[in-house]
Amino acid sequence: MSLTRRWQEVPATLTEPITLAAAKLHLRVEITDDDALILSLITAARRYLERRTGYWMVARSAIMECNGFPLRGGDIVFPVRPVNSVQSVSYLPDGATALVTLASSAYRLVNTGTLVHRLRLPYGTTEWQTTGFAEDAVRVAFTAGDNRVEENMVQAALLLVGHWYENREAAVVGTITGPVAFTIDALAGMSAVGDLAL
Repeated sequence: MSLTRRWQEVPATLTEPITLAAAKLHLRVEITDDDALILSLITAARRYLERRTGYWMVARSAIMECNGFPLRGGDIVFPVRPVNSVQSVSYLPDGATALVTLASSAYRLVNTGTLVHRLRLPYGTTEWQTTGFAEDAVRVAFTAGDNRVEENMVQAALLLVGHWYENREAAVVGTITGPVAFTIDALAGMSAVGDLAL
């Protein structure tokens, strides 16, 4: 059985990493008529970049579900970074009908100096618990996001806001012009989680 995972954010009111004042300075806009539009573009740019890279620019809570623990004591890999903390890891024991919460000593969060953050067994433990068959046999509640956003991501977001502000209709060829897209790819790529050999 291959390990599958899915995740969702816990709804919350977020403070965007780019202020209205910073965006207006970048856009060279002094009027207030477009403030609501600019604020919505900031949110859209942040969400676009987060989905594209897996790097969360705003800290918040999320839940990841897997259909089991990794085989042979492998790591549980998070689809986003930076993972700040793990609130709980619950699993469905084989034959049970209710989730059981693991003690926090039964796993450790590994996120120092890597683009891929993961849950790993403690030293000396070689296997995770056996789970029953269910799409949500393992449930991990965690917080992720960076309160000190990487500067390349801020610049990529500002470029998107500027492009969308100046081009409010769908472009004839594509939605982002070549040079803008190349620059955004270069900036965002430095923070992307990506598909790494694990």
